[in-house]
Amino acid sequence: MKVGEKTDGTSVEQLRFYVQFLQSAHEWRTRFLARMEAVSLDCGLSLAETLAVIRLSTGPASVAEIATAAAIRSNGASVLIDRLEARGLVTRQRDNADRRVVRVGLTDVGQSLVAATLLPCIGEQMDALFAPISDQERARWLSYIQRVA
Repeated sequence: MKVGEKTDGTSVEQLRFYVQFLQSAHEWRTRFLARMEAVSLDCGLSLAETLAVIRLSTGPASVAEIATAAAIRSNGASVLIDRLEARGLVTRQRDNADRRVVRVGLTDVGQSLVAATLLPCIGEQMDALFAPISDQERARWLSYIQRVA
């Protein structure tokens, strides 16, 4: 069976493909997270804090959005935000449209951390992780993942 080939999901060959895909995805995720954790530790952050800060680099987010980005529960996200706030990396503000919602954004210090430290380190780690794959293969792979997601 080939990637992208339509199936009815019943053959042993198809099941082998799915199992191999899941094993490969798990292995890649493990390697990706190990590299991200190394970058995080170098920057004095936990992996969840790094993922939250990266999410916030695209703009303010709710606590729930940060929890999703960091792959943690909302109550854990509140504690994480407390730590980031204590370090001067984020601020909280009530949402103007819905006062029940708290929006979290990066401070200038947080933005500097992302731009000057995190992005270069993450870029270096990801370049090493993706080194065996050409730019054309990366684009194709991303296209496949986006279609499935």
